[in-house]
Amino acid sequence: MEIIWELHLKTATEKPGANTLNRENIEKVKPVSRLKRDICALMKMTRSLHPLKDVSRLDSVGIAAYGFGDASGMGFGHALCIGGVIRSEFGQWNSTIEEKHSNYKELRNLVNAVNAALEERVLDGIELFLFTDNFVAECAYHNGGSNTCKELNELIFQLWEMQMEGCFILHVYHVAGTRMIASGIDGLSRGDKSEGIMNGLDIRSFIPLDLRPTLRCDKLHDWIESLWKVENQDNLTWLSEHDWFQDSPMIKGNFVWDVPPAAGESAVELLCSSVHCRPHNLHLFIVPRLCTGEWRKQLMKCCDVLLTINPIYGFWPPDMHEPLIMGIY
Repeated sequence: MEIIWELHLKTATEKPGANTLNRENIEKVKPVSRLKRDICALMKMTRSLHPLKDVSRLDSVGIAAYGFGDASGMGFGHALCIGGVIRSEFGQWNSTIEEKHSNYKELRNLVNAVNAALEERVLDGIELFLFTDNFVAECAYHNGGSNTCKELNELIFQLWEMQMEGCFILHVYHVAGTRMIASGIDGLSRGDKSEGIMNGLDIRSFIPLDLRPTLRCDKLHDWIESLWKVENQDNLTWLSEHDWFQDSPMIKGNFVWDVPPAAGESAVELLCSSVHCRPHNLHLFIVPRLCTGEWRKQLMKCCDVLLTINPIYGFWPPDMHEPLIMGIY
């Protein structure tokens, strides 16, 4: 049955308070096709007697957990490290899912990993960092869904629904495919359990979210200094994490922000404040392409130029995996 909604629109000539509404003022519109899905989602979100909560900060001492997930053409594999215990699973898709798009299979694999851990009740009080080599999965999660694929919307809704039903916080980040291979999860999706994490290596060695780029590669500092050897230019001032919150970026000068990915959101916010106070200063903002969903959009607005430096150079070699992002203001 076709549904028609009636919208009561007041004409421009109506006086305030005048009750002149008639059939000529009513316009009929047809709702969009996604209205039914949106209503079903709202019904799920409001089915509880009490409002569901989205956990932003854990009540007690939090525990960080990490996981990787990868899906190949016919297979899938994921591994979560929770409390020092690796929980892994691999297998092959059934014929129905195998025919779907790779974006769906990558995100479906992450949903299955989180759901399995939730059913085992090992996510209470956990902040889970989940990594995938599918950029669409990260974007869909941080944007709250996809504008073009309703199947991805349903998977994203499941991730948020599980967070509200369980007491845990979920982060989804994109990593390079070479990092997925080094971690051993790419092989796990093909049934190989003899590499990387599955071979006993510490999962934290594959996720350098807390390391500044110059700590990861000592040649990067000298390369940036070599770019600055121009006459009649003041020296570059390298800012540490402590300097961000001091008066250093607010005085006149040229500054380099050496930022670990996990602190990217806070660093970009402080960069914007510094630019606002001292618009004539020069800033170089360097950060690996990790956790980009939290800071990249704002960094693009703040900087005049945003460079992506692939890991193929001596100052940023292939074992860095992800490109280096350099913002110039």
